[in-house]
Amino acid sequence: MALRLFGMASTRVPAYRDFLKINKINPAKIRTIADFGKIPHINKKNYLLRYPLEKLCWDGEITSSDMISLSSGSSGEPFFWLRSKEHEREATLDHELLLVDSFGINKYSTLFIVSFSMGMWVAGTLTHRAAQDIASRYKMTVITPGINKNDVLNIIKKLGSKYEQIVIAGYPPFVKDIIDGGSANGIEWKKLKVKFLFAAEGFSEKWRDYMYKQVSAKNPLKDSLNIYGTADALILGHETPLSILIRRLVNKNKDGLYKDLFKYDARVPTLIQYNPSSKYFESINNSLIFSAFSGIPLIRYEIGDSGDIVPYDNMAVLLKKYRIDLK
Repeated sequence: MALRLFGMASTRVPAYRDFLKINKINPAKIRTIADFGKIPHINKKNYLLRYPLEKLCWDGEITSSDMISLSSGSSGEPFFWLRSKEHEREATLDHELLLVDSFGINKYSTLFIVSFSMGMWVAGTLTHRAAQDIASRYKMTVITPGINKNDVLNIIKKLGSKYEQIVIAGYPPFVKDIIDGGSANGIEWKKLKVKFLFAAEGFSEKWRDYMYKQVSAKNPLKDSLNIYGTADALILGHETPLSILIRRLVNKNKDGLYKDLFKYDARVPTLIQYNPSSKYFESINNSLIFSAFSGIPLIRYEIGDSGDIVPYDNMAVLLKKYRIDLK
């Protein structure tokens, strides 16, 4: 995937052709993944902010994008990110996978509440578009109150009991405000089957357990998950029942397994899985670098996040060292 992306971008993206020329890279000589690893990284400073937006797009055509989102600017200047129709379809497939696998929307009638910020921000608009497409194939209804807590609580009061389950999608701190505010306003969460779809921020397993306790969640591995997403390339990966299980087991062994797995970071780490057919990840000096077919093609892009890549077999060997068998 990474080599195919490079080959296409080196001929069809004007800015990337120029970037390779400046760095004296001959695209014809990039034939193997080892060759690919020699290509200079790109980032906002050395690439994205050096070229006009249209030059960063496929064939230099900004009008080929389906939608544009704005990044938060947390690492500097906010940036306009283009989203193509293919990009959106990939994100919809990711959402459908996790909604069926973890939340069982193929089994239960579902009220899907999008409580992410809307406007130009990627989380709200992407979740809405993906969920509405998916809803046409399942017994799922989508509603988009955004970050208005009173509206969310009113929706749950008036409509929640009419569905077999409710999925609240939102930023972790805001969703906690919803749950705490609902309890204070007479909503009996225990009578509703509530699940959580989080994004944009990490949290601890202790925090997850607090949320589960408030709504009397029955399945700690399938009643919530966190998405690792960005405006740059939409969904990069997400939690799965397996990754949540591993993280919860790791937290029980702080001195050994935890340090072996999360050796680089003292902060609370997120553990996710990703689809290698749509994203190519590398970890260099604890810095995550990825390549992705997005509205703006990204090849060996430094996103500014720290982390490591652990193949499944390596994870199995590490866990077996502590008498945990993935099989």
